[in-house]
Amino acid sequence: MLKEVLPAVANTYYSSGGSGRQHAGTVLSEPNFLHVNCLGCDRSRGVSGFLKEFLAVLKRSAAKQQLSAAASTPAPRGNSAVTAAGAIQDFMERLPRDRLNFLLIDEAQSFYLLERAMPGKKSPGKSPRRKVAVRGSTLDEDAVRHMRRIFKELLLDSPHWVAWAVTGSSMATLWANVAVTPEYLHCIQHQESIVALLG
Repeated sequence: MLKEVLPAVANTYYSSGGSGRQHAGTVLSEPNFLHVNCLGCDRSRGVSGFLKEFLAVLKRSAAKQQLSAAASTPAPRGNSAVTAAGAIQDFMERLPRDRLNFLLIDEAQSFYLLERAMPGKKSPGKSPRRKVAVRGSTLDEDAVRHMRRIFKELLLDSPHWVAWAVTGSSMATLWANVAVTPEYLHCIQHQESIVALLG
């Protein structure tokens, strides 16, 4: 659906002067569309693990379109969520600046559905090393709170040649998490490239 709708959105955005370059009378090149389906990102590896997989899919999408600078973005080292987010920012900075680059994010609610394992009962026996059975998973609320801050920074600090287009099977989850961060919602309402696509 995004791939069908976004060309029309891009035309509207360009015509309205949404990009600063349009005001200067510059004719922008055709936009790029980079697609990520977040269902493929592991939600059980914390904020850092999720963001690393998100970046890996972005890089594969860039490679398919021969956007070599973005596709060669160095992978983040370590397990820091801030470092992973910084690598995504680096990716966006490497995208072509003479056109708008749409990040088409499917199942975006996955950013806020991070999980942690629920331990079950310990195996019988006196050994301190006896195994603990894992019994399903539950929402990792601490990770979700952290992701709210990270996702906010990714959206609001995106360069002007990048716009996010998000959709999902549970957009209510996405907006519920936006709503619990009032400053975030206020800022988004003043980000034309984001509002036009999220609305």
